[in-house]
Order: sequence, then C-alpha cells, then structure tokens
Amino acid sequence: MRGKIQRPIRIGFFPPGDSSWLGGVNYFGNLLSAIAEHGGSRYESVVFVGRQAEKEIVSKYARHAKIVRTSVLDPGTAAFWLRAAMKHLSSFTPVTWLLHRQRVDVVSHVTGYFADMGVPACGWIPDFQHKALPNLFAPEEIRSRDRDYANLGWRGDLVILSSESALEDALEMEGFRKERTRVLRFPSPEDVPLLDEANLAALRERHGLPEHYIHLPNQFWPHKNHLTAFRAMREVVRAEPSALLVCTGRLDPVANPEYAREIDSYLTAEGLLKNVRLLGVVPYIDMLGIMQGAIAVLNPSRFEGWSTSVEEARNLCKRLVLSDLPVHREQNVPGSLFFGQENSQELAVQLLRCWKGEIQELKPSEFEAGRISRRDFFANYEAIIKELLGRG
Repeated sequence: MRGKIQRPIRIGFFPPGDSSWLGGVNYFGNLLSAIAEHGGSRYESVVFVGRQAEKEIVSKYARHAKIVRTSVLDPGTAAFWLRAAMKHLSSFTPVTWLLHRQRVDVVSHVTGYFADMGVPACGWIPDFQHKALPNLFAPEEIRSRDRDYANLGWRGDLVILSSESALEDALEMEGFRKERTRVLRFPSPEDVPLLDEANLAALRERHGLPEHYIHLPNQFWPHKNHLTAFRAMREVVRAEPSALLVCTGRLDPVANPEYAREIDSYLTAEGLLKNVRLLGVVPYIDMLGIMQGAIAVLNPSRFEGWSTSVEEARNLCKRLVLSDLPVHREQNVPGSLFFGQENSQELAVQLLRCWKGEIQELKPSEFEAGRISRRDFFANYEAIIKELLGRG
C-alpha cells in the first residue's frame, strides 16, 4: 500500500496527439474536463504528447491539464526508437524517467504496448473491432492489436473497458481476467446550452441547411457503415423527394482514397447529391447545433465501443435511429428505433417514419432514463484511481 499522498494526486495520460482519431481526442478531453470539474484540488492531470502534436489538439487538453511535450512520443525520431528498444529490454525507459520527473502517481488509460512505468497504471481498450470486423484490418494490424491487448491484460494493474459488451469480448481473449477489468461507461462531453431559434436559424444559414433534415454525425470510416445509410436514402427519396441526410465527419481522400471514391461514386450514380450533404468536419459547437436542429439522429455503425454521438443525442433529447448492436441496446436511449446493420430497406422504413412525423415525440424528462451524469462518471473513475493507488 502506498503511503498517503499529501499533495494532489497526479494522474498521467498519453492521449492522441493528432486528429486522425477524433473520437479518442474527444474522449480524453471529456475525461480531463470531468477530473477538473469534479476532482477539485484532489487531482492534477498531466498530459504527455510529442513535440509534433497538433496545436489545436494540445490546446483542447491544456484547458484542463498540464502539458508535457517530449520527442520520445514523436514517431520516427531517434528518441522514439530508443524508447521502443528500451521498453523491450529494461523496465526503466524514457517514459519511466518522465513520469518520475513530473511526480506522476498513477497512469491512466494506457493504449498500445504496455511497459513497466514504475507507478500503478491501467490500460484502456475502447473496443475489439478487429475481432468483430477482421476484414477491415490488415493481418499484421490484427496481430499487433492482439499482442498489445493481451499485453495490457497481463501487465496492466487494471484494464478499463467502455461497455459490458466490450467486457464480454475481452474475457474471450488471452490475458484478461474479470477481477482485473473495470467497465467505465462515459457520458457526452460538457453540457452545452441549447441554441435558441435565432441561433439555430443562423447555423442553418451558415451551413446551407433547411429546417427539416436527419443528421448522421460519424467519421467516415468503413465500419461506420455510411453506404447502408445512403442505400436507405435512395429508397426514402423515392417516397419523399425532399428528404435530406446531413453528414458531419471527416472523409479523408488521402488516408483512404478508395473508400472516398466509393462514397462519391455511389452518391453521384444514384443522383443523391441533393439529398445527402457531406459537411465534413465542422466545429464541435456547430456539430451539436446541427444535431439539435435535426428531426432525428442516425448511427448506422457496424461496431461501436460506446457511442459518443448516442450520448450527445440523448443529452439533446433527440430521436435516435440505430443499428441493432448489443452496445446500442446497452446505451438504452428511450425511443430509439433499431434496424439490422446491413438492412437498408429496414432503415429506410425507420427514416421515413421520422421524416413523416409518424412517431410520437418524447418528453425531455423521458430521456433521463439511463443517462450517465458527469458526476456519476467521475465517481466511478475516482474509484478506479483509488483502487490503482492501493495496488501500488
């Protein structure tokens, strides 16, 4: 048992340093803000990022944490390769030295390879997508994930998972034991005040949107299943020519050119360019405003760890249309409409019901069922931190 720490407990984090995984960036930003909001003077967050980390991403973390930049975390640098070599040869690595120098008491949410850090540490696995959808991963990437996840299971003092669904997946893998795993479901980021009608109108004008539309807020990764949504829209438009699906999220023709071409070709060939609007990445506050103004929010994903967009929609009291995934059922938002993951016809029926206003509206109070407050989220997280310190 560690001696009682008289100063604030310092929690170390190694979050994403670029925008390639915005879901991860938002998750860590949310976690850091919850610690600052509810941890009072008991905790201090210390975020380690590379010197090449994107300024905008670092600024997001810096609102709630001390930032430590180090070339050890910059891929391709000599310091990075030294760290990579040392972590396989010795328990004392450049990261161990950094943690000691910054007086870090515990490390939280380690992803990737887990080396001995010299302080209690917990791993974090958002999901096991590579097990559910192996066709979306290269063989070496699958082997790497299996290796890193097993390493987290064996060497982490604890492993945090985002859902009971992920826990079931973890317990089927080598290295995981139930007594060393903890489920930490997360809420949406900080509550944002609702826009009044004048600001909603200004937002629609800024993005060229009408009053009536459905919102799909996911990044354009293949597992997010946009094409099933577009096939459904093809059917919806035949019945309702004015129907509009508004998509926010990154479609990266550089990182995934074949997928970007497939999306563009399908929308063009089916004549859907007027009925499917791709807005790309918009400011977070704009994304929430677009979601607030929608008649329904759609998540057609083939796989989720725990969907932030679902929690955001719950906070905004929006009707959800969801692929029938165990984790979507676990999130349990009142009034949600479900469809088979690849069943565009079934999805089209649900979207048409929303478009025509055939579904009775829910009262805002009804959306409180199953809602995770940020205070409850922090209380669950604090219990994990205290348990880790007790294991040191």
